[in-house]
Amino acid sequence: RNAPSLPPPRYVIPASSSSSSSSVVGDEGRDGDTGGITGAGRGPLPPDVFSLCLLPGEASKYVPRPLRVLMAENGPLSDIFHDSDPSPSDLVSRVTEAVAKAGRKGWTKEEEEAASRGPMVVFGSFRGGGGGGG
Repeated sequence: RNAPSLPPPRYVIPASSSSSSSSVVGDEGRDGDTGGITGAGRGPLPPDVFSLCLLPGEASKYVPRPLRVLMAENGPLSDIFHDSDPSPSDLVSRVTEAVAKAGRKGWTKEEEEAASRGPMVVFGSFRGGGGGGG
C-alpha cells in the first residue's frame, strides 16, 4: 500500500529583534530567494549559495565550474575566500548577489543538477512541558 503524499514541510524562523516579521521556510522556488535566514527573502539558501557561504577558497574544485571565478583570488568575492577574516557581516547577501549575477549560462546539466534544490524533509521533535530532559 502506498503512503499518502504529504505537503512539503514548513517551519518558521522567528524574526530578529531588528525585524518585524518572520520568514516562513518551505520549498519556495529559486527566483527572488535571498535566504530566509537573513530576513531578506523566503526559503532556505540554494545549494550553490549555501556551499559558497561555507567553503574556503581552497575548496573551489567542489563547486560548479562557472562559480569558481567568484572564489578566485582576483574574483568579486576574493576577500571572503582569501582574507584572514572570511566572515563579513554581509556574507549571505554578497554571495547571493554574486551567484545571481553569474547566472546559469554555460552550465552543464550535471552542474545544474548539483546546484538545484531537491525534495526536502525536515525532521525534528518538540518536547513540551518545560521541565527538563528527555
